[in-house]
Amino acid sequence: ALVREVVARLAPARGGEVVSVTTEDEYFPPPPELRELLRGLGTTLGVLAASPRATAGHDPVADDRSTSAADVLESLAS
Repeated sequence: ALVREVVARLAPARGGEVVSVTTEDEYFPPPPELRELLRGLGTTLGVLAASPRATAGHDPVADDRSTSAADVLESLAS
């Protein structure tokens, strides 16, 4: 949002061009405390809902490369 506001404020006469200099593939897994909390909540909710995934040892954070800490916190807030 900030970048869009700066570009709008500068209002380039000939428009702007998006240039990708580099593509980063950083990996920042959720902190262990949040991962454990999410696992506990997933198991508890699964047991309460009588979900077969809860009793099958389903790990809600097994694919943590696609789960950011922000995603975990957002799921806990909802």
